[in-house]
Amino acid sequence: MPADGPPLQAAIQTAAPETLFARAEQALNRGQLEQAVELYQQVPAGSPLAGRALFGEGRCLAALGRIDPAIQLFRQVQEQPDTSAAGRLAATDATELLGRIYLELGRSDAARRAFHELARRSPERQDYATVMVAQSYRNDGAWFDAYAALKPALHDGLSEQAYTLALDLYWNLDAGAQRELSRLLQTHLARPNRELTDNHSE
Repeated sequence: MPADGPPLQAAIQTAAPETLFARAEQALNRGQLEQAVELYQQVPAGSPLAGRALFGEGRCLAALGRIDPAIQLFRQVQEQPDTSAAGRLAATDATELLGRIYLELGRSDAARRAFHELARRSPERQDYATVMVAQSYRNDGAWFDAYAALKPALHDGLSEQAYTLALDLYWNLDAGAQRELSRLLQTHLARPNRELTDNHSE
């Protein structure tokens, strides 16, 4: 705990939810994950910060390797009734993290559901979600399904992730799909103002 602050329990007894949340965020940023978890847990359920506190706690637990409880917390964040901009962002970020966790666990179907939900919640993350759905199929060795899922992301503003995945898929496709993919990539590369963007959202 910080040397210049009061003992943690004393602070919890007297602090407002905003103070508890701020201290939890500070602890998280310093890598003091156990302390951050304890502080996030003290933010009252009825507070406007409750959803964001659950999200912060989930991030800490995931970083500590406590994956199952982290998943449960992220699901709770998705169901929070908080309609503020910050609350909606927390729910969207929780959905993205769920997808990434499921992908790492090899739970491809669950990952795809999460990334489809991410695209629904956040249209600006549509391309990223599309790439991640394609990645889930690629991880399963379902090359054609991965290519079919990726095609909507092969357009103007092609992300580096989409481009890299497309090249990876190319050698595992049949000749017809290879020709089609080559045309898509050549069309993109021929554009005078082409650029690779990083559309991943942190």
